[in-house]
Parts: sequence; C-alpha cells; structure tokens
Amino acid sequence: MTNQKFYLITGLFFQEDTALGIGMDPQIGERATIQKVIKHALFSGVIDTQSNVGALQDHYGTSNLIIKELKDDSIEFIKTYDRQGHSFTYHFFKNDDGEYIGYWENKKMKMRGLARCTIKGIDPTEFFQYKDIPEKLKKFTSKHLEEFED
Repeated sequence: MTNQKFYLITGLFFQEDTALGIGMDPQIGERATIQKVIKHALFSGVIDTQSNVGALQDHYGTSNLIIKELKDDSIEFIKTYDRQGHSFTYHFFKNDDGEYIGYWENKKMKMRGLARCTIKGIDPTEFFQYKDIPEKLKKFTSKHLEEFED
C-alpha cells in the first residue's frame, strides 16, 4: 500500500450501545426497557502517505488522521475529531479480497468496535483529469465551467 502518495478510504464502523425503549410487561403493562443495539456509521476521506496524515468525514464530524504504521497488508492510524477532540485508534488488516478489516478503540473511554474499509491509491494529477469521463458528462462539465468563467 505504500506505492502511491494519496489514497481514498471509504468504510463502515460499528459500535455497541444501549437504547431506551418501551416494552410490555404482563404484570404491570408498559414499562421502560434498556436494550443493547449496534450503531453504525459510514466514513470516507483521504490519506497522504508521504506526510503520514489524512482526514475523514463521518456521521459524528470531521476528523484528522495521524498514521502510526503503514505496511503493504495493514494500516494503523489515530483519528481525532475536530470539534469533540476524542481520539480513536484504528487497526486494519488486508484480506484476500483486498478489503481492510479491523477494529477501532479508545482505551480511556473503554470503547471498541469493528470496522471495514476499502483503500484505493490515486494519482492527484490523473484523478482530476477527464480522460475516462463519458462524453455526456464532459459536455455538461465544460458547459457549466464556462458559465463560471464569465
């Protein structure tokens, strides 16, 4: 995974939590209940392997990444949310299908969960060129860019 400077990362993480609800009790009728639930959130972002930093966006906010370890078959990074300041360490290992499977944790908050992601290397100069964009989209894009140039 170290042959590109930039990587796009997209994934999903899971977190065990509790939720309040209302249940039926045959003796007293309705009553409050506490149930275990599994929450999930999508995340996406970019990793810069030359600077060992990155950024992610998810349901909980924007976060910065610091890469602790980067190998061909694994990555470990610390994700720190901009507003809350909470930090989580992510550990991912590449499986035979090229996906990264792992877990996240925050030892101080006693939190841990599973995570899964795909990581794709990109070349920024090629990423923003329109060589593989369909003709209809090229016409749409160039037309709207001309409107902004006026």
